[in-house]
Order: sequence, then C-alpha cells, then structure tokens
Amino acid sequence: MKRLRGFSLIEVMVVIAIGGILLAIGLPSWQNHLHNSRIRATAQSFLTGLQAARTEAVRRNVNVDFVLTDATTLNETSTASALGRGWVIRTADGASFIEGKAFNEGGRGDGTPVVVNDTNNDATANTDAVSSITFTGLGTTTLAANTILTFTNPTGGPCATALVPAAMRCLNIVINRGGQSKMCDPTVTAAGDTRSCT
Repeated sequence: MKRLRGFSLIEVMVVIAIGGILLAIGLPSWQNHLHNSRIRATAQSFLTGLQAARTEAVRRNVNVDFVLTDATTLNETSTASALGRGWVIRTADGASFIEGKAFNEGGRGDGTPVVVNDTNNDATANTDAVSSITFTGLGTTTLAANTILTFTNPTGGPCATALVPAAMRCLNIVINRGGQSKMCDPTVTAAGDTRSCT
C-alpha cells in the first residue's frame, strides 16, 4: 500500500497559529508605518508648494499667495482655511491661479486626510494658525514672525513626544520671514541635528 504524503491537521493548525502571532506582532508596526508615510508625503507636498510659490513670486516679480484650503475644486477663488488639507498658489491680487493640490489627490488609500495646523491632534483648527502666506517679488514673506505648519493624522492616535520608533511621527514645516521653508521633526531636540525644528 502506497502512503499518501501531505500535512496533518495538527501541522496546519500550528502554521496558522504561528502566522496569527506574527501578524498580531507586525500589524501595529505596519499601520504606524502607513500613518508616518502619509504624514511625510503630505508635508513634502506642502513644502514643494511653498517652494514653488516663492519661485513664482521671484520669477513674476509680484506678490504670490500660498493658501491652505479645504476646497476640492481649486482655482484663484478657493477659500482659505487654517485647517487646510490642500493648497493653492495664486497671485496676491487673486487674478491668476498658478497651481494647487486638493487633499483628495494622491491616492491615500482610506481617504483619511492628514490635517495641517492641528497641534492637539483632534482635527480642530488652532486659533493662531495661518491660512495663507504671501511671498514678495524678492522671495521674502509678509509674515510678522516665523510660522509653523503642523502635520498630524487624527486617525493614527497621538503624535510621538520623543524619538520612539513605534509612535506616529508628526512633522512641521517652518517658514521664516526671509521666505525659506524647512520640513522638520518636532521631537528632535539635539543641537546641530538637521531634523530639528530649531
């Protein structure tokens, strides 16, 4: 009699149990990675937009606005929002639309947007949050002080308060009065570290 080869029920159950344990261990890290990637991609989009607005202001030698907006249809009249999830670049006189990116662009999977200017991570706007930044023809801004845009993801839980690998890493973009913009990690405090916001 020929013996059939295969897996016993016990062997299959052991493999399923080990797979379940590995999945339970790895799933939180994977979700955290997705939240961090979403925040970084959105912050990078805003940084690119800020740099493009400054470049256009210098190129055209006119004031150009970088406007935070929640509008899904972008044009020169898109409404500004301090809790913007997208951005618009337009001339300061409102006559020309230059470029924009709506929050629903970019295929974010579950459709949950990253929130800008939400330091307490509850999707409510800060009372002092800026809704637009004007760049002059010299590449400087009309800001009274340096401005920080914060990027969080309310569905991802609280932002890390220290350099912890397993926590969601929120990011900032610092725009100084001279027009330079820098993406940074608010949890990095070491002097001389290029990721620091200081």
